[in-house]
Amino acid sequence: MTDAKVLVVSKKISSIHELLPALQWAATTQSELLIIADDFDNEVVATLAINYISGVFKVMAVRAPGFGDRRASLLTDICIVTGATLIDEAKGLYLRQFSPEWLGGSDRVVVTKDDTTLIAGKQTEERKAIIEERIKVLLSQENEAKGEFDKKQIREQRAKLQGGIVTIRVGGHNEMEIQNRKRLVDDAVQTIKAALTDGIVAGGGTELLRARNSLLASKKHMNNTFLEQGISIVFDACRIPCEQIIKNSGFEAYEILHKIDKKGSGFDVTTGQVVDMMQQGLVSPAASEKQALICACSAAKVFIMTNAAIAPSDKMQDFE
Repeated sequence: MTDAKVLVVSKKISSIHELLPALQWAATTQSELLIIADDFDNEVVATLAINYISGVFKVMAVRAPGFGDRRASLLTDICIVTGATLIDEAKGLYLRQFSPEWLGGSDRVVVTKDDTTLIAGKQTEERKAIIEERIKVLLSQENEAKGEFDKKQIREQRAKLQGGIVTIRVGGHNEMEIQNRKRLVDDAVQTIKAALTDGIVAGGGTELLRARNSLLASKKHMNNTFLEQGISIVFDACRIPCEQIIKNSGFEAYEILHKIDKKGSGFDVTTGQVVDMMQQGLVSPAASEKQALICACSAAKVFIMTNAAIAPSDKMQDFE
């Protein structure tokens, strides 16, 4: 849908008669209309689908995202971005009293089986100010939230308001090259989404290298030999990502790791210099670094609990 109007309703639409004023307006003005509501009765969906296919009017119905209080918050975000008025009977607004002034707008709407994307287009300065104010409210809610799940949900909500929409066109000389580039672009997009949601840290394995120093403080206060051995293993493992990246780039890892530890910076493999990674824009999503460590620990647990392992014959003497 292009140049679509947006109608946002905070209730389930149980009868097509509730929508008649809005549908008549859409048919008369030949406008494309997106209706977002808590839910739709099957009869309503069937009627809208038949009329859409037959060309009577171009109206699409989408179930509102989320549940409970989160749904109400997301509907507020949609209204702020599109300029729509939330039709809420608790506030004295009813569908049967439909007014075109309640409608918001979106330059483009993309509806798939799993999700809906609203592209609001260029915003006025007034609208930008309203969105910025909403982002501040969400940031305050995130800081006050107690559970990590709630914090993550609010971060994702804030990221959607802050983010924009871009079309990436990928080409190549043959199908294999195009598919490979598409995968690289998809990886980059997912990385950016993760960064928007959970923030960024210094890249190149630098953050794990720096974080492992906190393990030394914990080790000093332990009297358990097994825990000390576990800490030593994790301490050494956190060095490997940075070390391997340096080796893969053809540099001597030992001296560079010593410089990084000393300066608290990172290594830029493109220039061969120790630099401030954050200042140079060499960053990674915090979620990726965290998940990498979690997956490594999981793999190590499986190996420890395994009764047998396969290793090269020249290494077998180490296990005897």
